[in-house]
Amino acid sequence: PILIDFTADWCAICKQNEHLALNTINTKELIQKYGVTTMVADFTNQSEDIQRWLSHFKSISVPLTVVIPPDPNAKVLRLTGAFSE
Repeated sequence: PILIDFTADWCAICKQNEHLALNTINTKELIQKYGVTTMVADFTNQSEDIQRWLSHFKSISVPLTVVIPPDPNAKVLRLTGAFSE
């Protein structure tokens, strides 16, 4: 599985999501347990490449967290807006 955190320095909700849910000990343990590859897509400078990936995942901006399962036939999980543990 792959987890992609689409974030930006200017995005307060992104920073909240990272603090409350993504960058916690519990999340780190789950990532290690299930062998999840993590990636950060930094949209601070509004990169055109990252904008294309946001569009690919049907989002117009950050925050967006995407979990891609190892099974290519399984549904991709998209989390938008604010969330916590």
